[in-house]
Amino acid sequence: MATTPTITAQVRFLSLLKHSILKLDLAELDFGIYRILNYRRTQILGFLDDTLPARVKVWTGALAQSSGRQLADSEADNCYYHLHTFFARYWDEGDAQMRFVIESADIAQDNAKGAAKNFFPHALLAVEGGFELRWQWRAATDAENKRYK
Repeated sequence: MATTPTITAQVRFLSLLKHSILKLDLAELDFGIYRILNYRRTQILGFLDDTLPARVKVWTGALAQSSGRQLADSEADNCYYHLHTFFARYWDEGDAQMRFVIESADIAQDNAKGAAKNFFPHALLAVEGGFELRWQWRAATDAENKRYK
């Protein structure tokens, strides 16, 4: 009798993020936030596939030292289960009641090159029907350059 592979909580959560919410598998989406996601696809996938699991592993390693390996293993699955539950519950067919607004944009005049520009979150506001995340398109400050390298 053939056995079906077990889908882990981690795989289920990452699949929800990659395919249902961020839609990283749909290259034809090239507008709005999807254009940014496509441009940063390598970094996003690196975070989801490498950084996030590494951080969970560090956390469960510390938990294993203090409380025992058996608890740490179940807590890793529990962590991914709760992440999946949160995002699945509050993301309904792309409607997160969240609007992204470019609050200001520092645009070079007269074809001048200027410093490299990036999007920086500026404010999160509660508005009717959800939330509004305001962004600024500008050069990084010295403190931001040190923080984000």
